[in-house]
Amino acid sequence: NEEQRWTAFYASGSRFGEALKAEWQRLQQLRSAAMAAAGLDNAEESVLDADTNSFGHRISKLHKLTFDYLGSLERAAITRRAKELPRDDPRRMAFLASADCKYSNQLLQGTPIEALRFTAREFRSAVQNKFGVPQSRCAPSRTTPRTPRCGSMST
Repeated sequence: NEEQRWTAFYASGSRFGEALKAEWQRLQQLRSAAMAAAGLDNAEESVLDADTNSFGHRISKLHKLTFDYLGSLERAAITRRAKELPRDDPRRMAFLASADCKYSNQLLQGTPIEALRFTAREFRSAVQNKFGVPQSRCAPSRTTPRTPRCGSMST
């Protein structure tokens, strides 16, 4: 019976059954917390709507669907926080400008490949740009201007 598919497993007293039930409840709590952070009152229909006794029936790639949905709620929460920042805040501008860009969001996601090698200066600049902080390359120089030494001047 699809409505009671996990009931016997939970009732068996198995550690695995208890862990499965606790994990499904934890995921539902994560959804509630993510919805509250995003300021959403009503959730769209998702795999997390299923009861603890019946989840997963006829659902392909349950793990992926669950975490894609939770990720979308977390993105909504972060977007909400970014929009609450002042309009001229560089963090707000950087986040909102690149939030939907698949390519700009890959910079810090995984191991770099040899074909796309950055110098230390390029990497620093790319990370500063991604996070919306001032570019250190554009900062005023802190060195004193060079002046010729007296001994090297010819008269």
